[in-house]
Amino acid sequence: MGYLPGAVPPVPQSEGRINILLLGSDQLPGHVDFRTDAFMLVSYNPQTGATSIISIPRDTYVYLPGHFYQRINTAMEFGGFPLVAKTVAYNFGVRPQHYILINFQGFATLVDRLGGVDVYVPHVLCDRRTHYSDHYCIGPGTVHMDGSLALWYARSRITTSDFDRASRQQALLLAMVRKLFSFNALGRIPSLYAAYRNMVVTDISLAGAVSLAAKARHFDPNAIKTYVLTPPAVQPWMTPQGAAVLLPNHALIRGILIEALSR
Repeated sequence: MGYLPGAVPPVPQSEGRINILLLGSDQLPGHVDFRTDAFMLVSYNPQTGATSIISIPRDTYVYLPGHFYQRINTAMEFGGFPLVAKTVAYNFGVRPQHYILINFQGFATLVDRLGGVDVYVPHVLCDRRTHYSDHYCIGPGTVHMDGSLALWYARSRITTSDFDRASRQQALLLAMVRKLFSFNALGRIPSLYAAYRNMVVTDISLAGAVSLAAKARHFDPNAIKTYVLTPPAVQPWMTPQGAAVLLPNHALIRGILIEALSR
């Protein structure tokens, strides 16, 4: 079955590298419980200006240290960011220093506050959409998305796979980064932090954001490379309880992370 007998060794990476988890939760207004169905590790190298984004599928079956085996998207609910950080370090050899968590409403509001984003849609995507009687379709080509459309694009999964959805989420993230940098984001951290802070949950303070911005002076939006863990790096498996999950192939994933974190 491929259970991990112990923590994997740390993935080698340059000194001073910044690793932040971007988490998208399915938490609804008035609900306490939630899962992080978007799970992206953003890794930035201050020395080269290169950034890697690695999407980990929500159904990846991992060991939650001190607890049990479970889907990775449950770790935040069971133990907050401390457990998430331990889980990523234990199973993948990388410990994120910070996290940013956003829910559906916060994501849509953030996109609207940015004035919408332009996203390249490589293929026609059709799926159900609230308030539309027939399947809603977009693409191919560049599509300007407001918050509602961006949220639909990020969550659509009936006609495509979770792996496709992860790629779409990365495309949205890149579009948001490009839009932010059109506002001279690094030079306006205090005002941007104040404007967007209420849309996310994060352990990054204003002082921390200013410090990170100083380290990002070599950041190049065009030097971002994206990775999605897909088969054979993860393989479908059914637990004895009948849950459909994805078993990680730790050797293959380690190779991907070594590449991503060596840039």
